[in-house]
Amino acid sequence: RDNFRTDITWVRSTNPKGSQHKSNRYDVFTDTILFCGKSDATTLNLDSIRVQLSEEELKSKYYREDEKGRYYDGPIVSSMSMGPRPTLVYEYKGYTPPASGWRVTKSNLEEIDRNGDLGWTSNGKPFRKLRIEDEKGQPVGSFWNDISLINSQAAERLAYPTQKPEALLERVIKASSNEGDLVADFFCGSGTTAAVAEKLGRKWICTDLGKFAIHTTRKRLIQVQRDRQEAGQPFHAFEVLNLGRYERQAYLNVGGRLSGKHKEQALAQKEREFRDLILRAYKA
Repeated sequence: RDNFRTDITWVRSTNPKGSQHKSNRYDVFTDTILFCGKSDATTLNLDSIRVQLSEEELKSKYYREDEKGRYYDGPIVSSMSMGPRPTLVYEYKGYTPPASGWRVTKSNLEEIDRNGDLGWTSNGKPFRKLRIEDEKGQPVGSFWNDISLINSQAAERLAYPTQKPEALLERVIKASSNEGDLVADFFCGSGTTAAVAEKLGRKWICTDLGKFAIHTTRKRLIQVQRDRQEAGQPFHAFEVLNLGRYERQAYLNVGGRLSGKHKEQALAQKEREFRDLILRAYKA
């Protein structure tokens, strides 16, 4: 319970077509993603998943222009809601802010001014000129309504019943891991997690009980390898391990006629061996 951080609402569709509509309830167009972390050191790269503005949005936002280029007005004086900050209350070019102070130290403010990024309104109030080239995009919160279900004509569509869009997994993996990290999906279905992790330079382990899921994932990863090879991009080799006729026999016959404590110990040993088999490929 202590590992829970946030629940994320994913608006997967706003199209009622095909929904199981009933007169006594609302249709459900959302899924809930639970974000948990093992510790306070949990990876969360929020800047990596910012949503880039469209050309039209950029033109609307950065419509002012000076000799340096396009910009929009941003605050340089702190809001009163931040409370008194006496160390940031100082006079600059005849203006002294209220008790909440400037947003930056005096030396940083002077540098902003030297760079041509400090502006003044007609009534003598300062503002910061935020430049289009420094635009990082909109931050992503816990409500995701910009990623839809896979279009019926999309190249990534495999007609797998529970297939998720790659854009969704790309956001999850980018935010929650770094390049070279290990990503695991224990219900991999059509292999979206593995495909996206491979494209993003992560290592991955994916499992599923269904043979069709494993076949679909294997075929998909081979295509990812081919595409990346053709584009001159790096990719990993991968191995399909089958807990079927081979490894399963070790579990079924473990310990012969052993029972009780000895059988539990033998099973625990076999589990450790299988875990080591899986992880062997991912040693640094």
